[in-house]
Amino acid sequence: MSREQHHEHAARYAEALREHFETKGMLAELQGYPNFVVWRYVSVDGLRKKPPVDPNTHQAANPTDSKTWGTFETAVTAVASGRYQGIGFMLSHSPFSGIDLDHCIEGGTLEPWAQEITDSLDTYTEHSPSWNKAAGTGGVHLLVEGKPPGSKKAGSIEVYGEKHYLTITTNHLKGTPTTINSRQTELDALYASIARDHSPPLGNTGGGGATLWTPRPVTQEPGIPEKADEQVIQDSLKEEHSNFVRYWNGDTSLWTPPAPGVKPERKSPSEVFFVLLLMLLTRTGDNTEQVKRLYRQSPFAAIYPKAEAIIGHDKETGEPVTYLESSIRRAIEKRNHPPMRR
Repeated sequence: MSREQHHEHAARYAEALREHFETKGMLAELQGYPNFVVWRYVSVDGLRKKPPVDPNTHQAANPTDSKTWGTFETAVTAVASGRYQGIGFMLSHSPFSGIDLDHCIEGGTLEPWAQEITDSLDTYTEHSPSWNKAAGTGGVHLLVEGKPPGSKKAGSIEVYGEKHYLTITTNHLKGTPTTINSRQTELDALYASIARDHSPPLGNTGGGGATLWTPRPVTQEPGIPEKADEQVIQDSLKEEHSNFVRYWNGDTSLWTPPAPGVKPERKSPSEVFFVLLLMLLTRTGDNTEQVKRLYRQSPFAAIYPKAEAIIGHDKETGEPVTYLESSIRRAIEKRNHPPMRR
């Protein structure tokens, strides 16, 4: 690309950002904050990084010093110059938090663990700069109103409330809200689920090849008291923008082709079972014993007896291990440590 073409491309991209913000009203919640920075890819120790830059001075932006940030207009103007590849928003000194789900789209479709998070938070979500439309792979960013107890990363999930910035692409993820919604309770639950890694070393039992099951102590993060089973069910069934009701009730259209040649949402009842466990884990802060109780109350449980099958014994306790217990542990492992794309 020639220098002239590069500048033309930068100008078009800057104009697209202006249109999304000012004409379409996208991310209107952010516009009044002078928290904007710019970024471009640089190589750090052989890795591609996106350090934030002050759009006014073109020096490194400090996540805790608001004097090194700028307005939306100064950031877009800097992008239009061709020196930068995008804009970002500093989360400090704002009511917002950012969630980064990396390597969560394959074949153009969100992985089940990521779909559950976007469904639960039900807020503005966009493709991150890693999005490759042709390949259908990449990650997503979510913005919520609310603050987590701290910043945390677990596998491909990152949660930030302060001292960090989030890139802004305005490449909205279809099917998610176009507004940044207040989600403190849901944010607390997500943070609790990744702040602890209670997964014990995994192995195979001698009896049946089952994943070891060692339930964690039923403890809750400070400020997140355990809800009664009935309350969790009632609250989940009332969610307006979630598929929880269909999974909970075992809606057969989830895995049955709605018409010849049309693919259903899930491949099989087993996949529906696994996603339902992810949903319950999110809503209970990874309270594994409560998830077992809740699952057994679901209408889906009645049509999926495989969950109660004994598939081995815990070699430490000698207790039988059910497919349900093993699957809960695998769900936690897969969500916290998703397989990396090769």
